[in-house]
Amino acid sequence: MSDDRNRSNDREGGTGDRGAPSRDHALAYMRNELTLDERMRYLADAADDPAQRAELATLRAAAQVAAEEHADATADASFARLAATLGIHAPASSPDAPTEMPPREAVPARNPAHEPWHRRLRAWWRAHGNVLQPALIALVIAQSGVIAHFIGASGGAVPAQQGGDASVTRGATVSCADVWVTFKGGVTERQLREWLTLYGANIAAGPDDAGRYRIATHDADSRAALLQSPEAQRLAARIEPPAGCAGK
Repeated sequence: MSDDRNRSNDREGGTGDRGAPSRDHALAYMRNELTLDERMRYLADAADDPAQRAELATLRAAAQVAAEEHADATADASFARLAATLGIHAPASSPDAPTEMPPREAVPARNPAHEPWHRRLRAWWRAHGNVLQPALIALVIAQSGVIAHFIGASGGAVPAQQGGDASVTRGATVSCADVWVTFKGGVTERQLREWLTLYGANIAAGPDDAGRYRIATHDADSRAALLQSPEAQRLAARIEPPAGCAGK
């Protein structure tokens, strides 16, 4: 009984406000500020406490909504800048057109292969905006040959690249804080987005010929937190350092 009371007191922080300590612990867990022992202890407590489970679920949902709203709010503006650079002029919207965007999962009425390349590029842009940070979308498009792919699929000319491979072009400097990740089969876009958002990481390049993605992190500490996370064990089949960075 004494141990049960002590654990209850610890969870309540010894104050009359039961919610504040629960929120503090949940936030610390979400930010990966807890040690492994503290994480395990928090999860064990949450398993026995419906209030803590609800608090954690609320924070996870809020983080998900914030990430999606941020990406959706900036995707159109980012695409507009790219379209202006490429000289694409979007057709004016019809007054009778619906104001809401159709669901991403909706199947277009027309064959996508017959759509103008810039329309299919825009659809790709919106579909991937929640995974990639908006500031990196243009970089990823330029490095991965996405524009060349869409132009080529529309029958346009694709400039030949050295070596004859027009699928991937990389120019970004590789940092030793980055890692190459091969994901397990069945990993969803949402799982990937939640993992990268939680640890402040981004997709910097990929996939390469081996199916690997280069994940960029802020520094060595961020990379360590990312790789030691439970999500890494669950989602990644293989993790490799960039060339020349082994042991760093």
